[in-house]
Amino acid sequence: MAKYVCESPPVPGNYGIIQVYKRQGVTIARVRNPLCGKRVQTAPEFAGTRKYAQLLAIASPLASAVHQALPANRQRSHYQQLAGKAIQWLKEGKSEVEVRVLLQEAAEDIRSVLQPQRLKTGKARRSVRKKSVFNNRVAVIPFAKVSKVHYSRELQRGQSSCMMKLQV
Repeated sequence: MAKYVCESPPVPGNYGIIQVYKRQGVTIARVRNPLCGKRVQTAPEFAGTRKYAQLLAIASPLASAVHQALPANRQRSHYQQLAGKAIQWLKEGKSEVEVRVLLQEAAEDIRSVLQPQRLKTGKARRSVRKKSVFNNRVAVIPFAKVSKVHYSRELQRGQSSCMMKLQV
């Protein structure tokens, strides 16, 4: 992508094969992508993409139904595992009914790993405060003469910190 550094860059829009747009206040130009949905749906070089999209269209609802039956502490990765296995079985030539049964068996393996956990609700959740250097800062008296500067323990250990303890 090319960034315009001149005083008056062109107005955002399409200029032939060049597309000009603004991102975070910076004018950027790039060559327009010739790929469109119609080409993906009809061109022979995207036949593999269409094939795997059809497999995913079949596997996704099957995996979703099985995933919904898992306990409440299920995770997205479990759904992704189930969908991946469903696609593999569909590639092997198994029918949807066979895949559904195999997914139920795979879900039992996942269910055995999941341990019943108490879910945290919004009210019961404690907010975790980020540790910051500035939470433990020492007050500095203005217009005081500083005789010695003692660095905090973090600085003595070589860790980066901006805390200093000033003795007057």
